[in-house]
Amino acid sequence: MAVSEAQARATAKYKAKNYKRVPLDLRIEEYDALKEQADSMPMNTFIKKALNAYTGQEIFKV
Repeated sequence: MAVSEAQARATAKYKAKNYKRVPLDLRIEEYDALKEQADSMPMNTFIKKALNAYTGQEIFKV
């Protein structure tokens, strides 16, 4: 299903207001090692779970 230009603009506006991107630069071998640990889990979910474990708080709902 195609997304209209208006919907794309609305989505971009929402994300700009409600989300903050956090770039993370990794060497390829570091990424590969993390991806192996994450198994079939998306990397974003893996990182959020790791941050929850590190802080001892459920900051991220994953």
